[in-house]
Amino acid sequence: MGPTGSGKTSFINMASQSSLRVGSSLESCTMDIQLANPFTLDGYNITLIDTPGFDDTTRSDSDILQLIASFLSLSYEQGHALSGIIYVHRISDVKMGGMSRRNFSLFRKLCGDNAMKNVAIVTTRWDCVQPDVGKSRELELTNNEAFFKPVLDLGAKMIRHQPQTPDGTQAILRRLIRNQPVALQIQEELVDRQLHLSQTMAGAELGKEQLEQVERHRKVMAELEEEIRQTELTDIQTKAELEMERQILEDTIRRVETDRARMSSGYVAQNQVYKAKLAEMRRAPNEINEGVGRGGPGHGLYFKIALLVCCLLAVKYDREELESLFPILGSILR
Repeated sequence: MGPTGSGKTSFINMASQSSLRVGSSLESCTMDIQLANPFTLDGYNITLIDTPGFDDTTRSDSDILQLIASFLSLSYEQGHALSGIIYVHRISDVKMGGMSRRNFSLFRKLCGDNAMKNVAIVTTRWDCVQPDVGKSRELELTNNEAFFKPVLDLGAKMIRHQPQTPDGTQAILRRLIRNQPVALQIQEELVDRQLHLSQTMAGAELGKEQLEQVERHRKVMAELEEEIRQTELTDIQTKAELEMERQILEDTIRRVETDRARMSSGYVAQNQVYKAKLAEMRRAPNEINEGVGRGGPGHGLYFKIALLVCCLLAVKYDREELESLFPILGSILR
């Protein structure tokens, strides 16, 4: 997890030899949960999961929270917990501004204090700063109560992704793979306690921020409306510009209020989508084995479906379980 452009997808691709889409512009590339190719490290089967940041350029924060919460709750219902949670931060950032703090605050609410012992804060972009500058920023992030110090005190680790090589990623993963898997706070809230998404710590935090955002916009809009009233009637252009600003603010307020109102219902809908996909995948093994065994015109289609299902099920099954489900694909999985 981490802000857009921090290097999450690049880290995953380097570690797993996957080819998940990486952004090279200001626009977000990770718009959905992405599963990397499963691989083995020191005898451990590993699947890395890529998530969009809460500062995503194509989806609202409510959409991102629904997406992540749905995936985490469903995987928890299937009996899976996480051995490691990596939060990626650019050491090249001159300061940890409001957006970065907000991203990390929501991350912390998602995980909960009990899961911090399985968290690694991985700093990237060391090649973009002078060594002394990077070290100074690292010390500030480590020792400042407003940044990462509280979670480090709870057992989280802060690790440099340096060098940015496959060996470097594996060194970081080795710090996590032997951890005892732990349930995240939002998983316990949604599954064990059956809370609505808006009632979870992450949902409440986001809802509070949205309310504050609406109040700020309303205040600015009131000032604009007063300025419009006081503008001379002959100054048509100025009045038109002010009216346009007021309309933009009004649209923003409406969008934020809508996002806040549909937070829980959107989560339920997203959860149903994931459950439908899982049910479809569970029906697929017999169809795939029969189709591949028969050959014929549908052979290529069944083969493609089989490979897709293997990738999607990687989060739920290890290789031995997959081979038992897809015996005819054992050689492919190996």
